[in-house]
Amino acid sequence: MITTTPINNTTVRYLPPHLIDKIHYKNGDKYTGEINEKREPNGKGTMCWKNGRRYEGQWTNGKKNGQGIEYGANGQVNLNGEWKDDVFMSVYNSADRRRTLDEI
Repeated sequence: MITTTPINNTTVRYLPPHLIDKIHYKNGDKYTGEINEKREPNGKGTMCWKNGRRYEGQWTNGKKNGQGIEYGANGQVNLNGEWKDDVFMSVYNSADRRRTLDEI
């Protein structure tokens, strides 16, 4: 069953878990991808923030978890690697070279 529900200043079409859907937040951010029963990003998806930044990758209960890439507003890769609860855990890609987090 598909329903449309306003929740926490967002409008969400709820689909069963593991189906692709779009969430348009009132602040201008947009998410396209899999959602959980709480209508949070969960699984593979893309978040586009209104400031132009973007994250493509894995989500767990609304947080970046697993493999993912974060792009800056200019479209350049900022971070590419492993995430845990919205925290970047592995390799940092800068414009000039790859760096570990210890070098930042």
